[in-house]
Amino acid sequence: MFLQLQGKIVASAKKEWIKVSEIQNPNTKGLTNDTSNLIVFSNVTNLSIDGSGGSIDGYGSSWWECKSCGRPTV
Repeated sequence: MFLQLQGKIVASAKKEWIKVSEIQNPNTKGLTNDTSNLIVFSNVTNLSIDGSGGSIDGYGSSWWECKSCGRPTV
């Protein structure tokens, strides 16, 4: 599988990510397994990603202050 990124993928800021997670899962606080991933590839072999035409901005600065927070993953 070949993925070519030609643009910019931008994650939501921490407060928006947590808000959506809690709306989808009202009995939990914060991120859950269903809402903790920005990008997921499953059951893929021979994955090749060309990011020379784009970028992924995980909005990390909004998470820096909270060292113990569960964080989204790629």
